[in-house]
Amino acid sequence: MDNRLLKNPIIAALDDMGKQEIIDTIKELGRKVWGYKLSAAMLEEGVSLLKDIEEQAGAVNLFIDLQLSGTPEFIKEASRGGINSSTRS
Repeated sequence: MDNRLLKNPIIAALDDMGKQEIIDTIKELGRKVWGYKLSAAMLEEGVSLLKDIEEQAGAVNLFIDLQLSGTPEFIKEASRGGINSSTRS
């Protein structure tokens, strides 16, 4: 098992944040946490969010949670955005 995970098992949930707030939070916390959980923002922004995070905040561990279950409010928000799979060149 990776000793880094044992030393810092924290995954920061970045739910209910927009793209820029996510990137700013990752820049601020960096590797003080093991990684970051993304959910609704991935559905709204698509895979381009991953590229933007890496370019602006550096390489970090990401946990992508695309479950479409949970509170009715989460389901409504997630389905409203759909899945945007576009990438930028």
